[in-house]
Amino acid sequence: MRNVRLFPIAWFVVALLLLGAASCKKKSNDNPFGNVRIATVDVTHGGAIEHYRLYYDTYNNIDSMSITGDGTASGQFGFRKFNYFGSSWTVTDEGNFTFTVYANTAGVLLKVLIADTLTYSYENNQLTQLTQYVPTTTPPYHSISTTYFEWKNGDLITATTGSIVQAYSYLTSRNGQPGDALRLPGILNFGKPAVKTAHLPQGVATGHGQGESYVYSFDDKGRISSLMKLISDSSVAFHDTLTYGFSYY
Repeated sequence: MRNVRLFPIAWFVVALLLLGAASCKKKSNDNPFGNVRIATVDVTHGGAIEHYRLYYDTYNNIDSMSITGDGTASGQFGFRKFNYFGSSWTVTDEGNFTFTVYANTAGVLLKVLIADTLTYSYENNQLTQLTQYVPTTTPPYHSISTTYFEWKNGDLITATTGSIVQAYSYLTSRNGQPGDALRLPGILNFGKPAVKTAHLPQGVATGHGQGESYVYSFDDKGRISSLMKLISDSSVAFHDTLTYGFSYY
């Protein structure tokens, strides 16, 4: 079980949004609590538990992470290794699969070279467009999907792909931070998130009865100690829950 695979297919565009823009080697992590570094994340879903341990380099970029399983995921072992070169980097997993992420010297993500190539566009350091290039087996041997993003007061408001519009809501009394629901998948899978909202994400919904809501607990320093992600699709009576537990360095 990998964290990115836990999203229902209808929410894949949300996962694409979160594919992380790692900073250049000389830029440290950006978060509202100073140099907060997540040490471990325990992801629980359907009786399976994944334990992530994160290791950092001297610039506070994620250097590597180990992934072990428990419960129905018992015996699982994996890792991700991040190798930085200039303003870009590669990510290699335990199966020796490697992909490359290109960013500019300001740490802005430009392109992710995986099976479905992702190209990012920005305005005022906010993601405005994500283009997904997908190979196919029939002419013209590719398809292109584009998602457009709208922002307001430092928060992502909508993500629109074709006729599907996803609307985001926030807990405005708290700032966004590394363990929140929008940043975390990018951190675990790609090192850092492309999207950093001013406030804490509280949920996302479409007009088709699909949605996610997020419930947080906090430690005495205001950092997220747990996150419960509630996923639903009323059109097919689907409900699911993921729970994330955190520790910090």
